[in-house]
Amino acid sequence: MTDNPLHAEKRELRRRIRAARGEIGPERRSDLDAALLAHLAAELRAMDRPPAAVAAYFPVGAEPGGRMLVDVLQGEAERVVLPVSGKNGHLTWGVFRGRARMTPGPLGTQEPPGPYRDTAALLDCAAVIVPALAVDRSGRRLGQGGGYYDRTLAELDELAAREGRRRPRTIALVYAGDVREVPVEEHDAAVDVVVTDKGLFRTR
Repeated sequence: MTDNPLHAEKRELRRRIRAARGEIGPERRSDLDAALLAHLAAELRAMDRPPAAVAAYFPVGAEPGGRMLVDVLQGEAERVVLPVSGKNGHLTWGVFRGRARMTPGPLGTQEPPGPYRDTAALLDCAAVIVPALAVDRSGRRLGQGGGYYDRTLAELDELAAREGRRRPRTIALVYAGDVREVPVEEHDAAVDVVVTDKGLFRTR
């Protein structure tokens, strides 16, 4: 079976970005994350009202935001909701209750304790912070390759439309050098806002 050229292009771009992130030294990474998080906090404060809940991810390895991401979000929202990876390729969501209660997940991630809710939990959030390896100017993101967030964001759009509710703002976090053209497929979901260490831009 012939490999889809876009899949091969995505794999190679993922490899290059992961390698480049791995070469960033601790001090430089700390500076980049601090700048990025300051822009993210400003975006959340500019919302119509203080967010009651924000969904995010718990960064591992060289992911933008670092260890301080959840701490910053706790300062901006009453509740932070984090993902749990399911065997069926879908995410469920639990409330962050401190680092001591996080446990290792199947994909090298850290996951919150239960109880867990499905994608409908995100309708109670003002924003969903989405991980990405790269994002283009239209908000299309290159993820880690599992499709978890593409499925989640598609489900979220459907739920919001069906229930007549406002969809939360979707925000991707990347370093400024990772705003670039990315290979895009029809199922690749776009985000509303891209936040980097240099600032942010809106896509819609």
